[in-house]
Amino acid sequence: MKKQLAFCMPLLFAVLAAACSQAEKETVRYTPDYPHYESVDALASRTSDIVAGKITEVRTEAIDISSGGANTGQTSMVYTVYTLDVESVYKGHYKTGEPAEVKLLGKTPALGLRVGTEYLFFLESYDAVPASLLNPYQCVYFYSKEAAVLDSVSGENSLTLTRESLNGIRPT
Repeated sequence: MKKQLAFCMPLLFAVLAAACSQAEKETVRYTPDYPHYESVDALASRTSDIVAGKITEVRTEAIDISSGGANTGQTSMVYTVYTLDVESVYKGHYKTGEPAEVKLLGKTPALGLRVGTEYLFFLESYDAVPASLLNPYQCVYFYSKEAAVLDSVSGENSLTLTRESLNGIRPT
């Protein structure tokens, strides 16, 4: 019996240690349900802000959007927060030359936005937390003042954003 215990105890500890280390490495995946827009006009009418600017900083942060941004730990989710210097404002409250913050759900969002690159964002802004994209696949475009058509960052976007339609958006 002692031999069996001597053999089983280390085996039991090894199994428990492996189980504990697996729990520590668990990946959490968010699967949000975003609205889809049939036209640039529909997208622009729903968004609170449309801004273009260069990303200057990226950080990961746990944000509890239900508590106005305070990290209570109860319902916090991990976001990647991008800071950008606003270059152009097509709609909303942001000012040219001021920083804006945009959050994307998750630690490594699939869009691959890069520091030093200029983008145009369709945003929903809030008082106490960084702004959010209305959806990640229709709301971010590579930005250039000279481009007649702005290319979407996402390959899943069926909308075409032209300079003419962008300049025709009426601020609300």
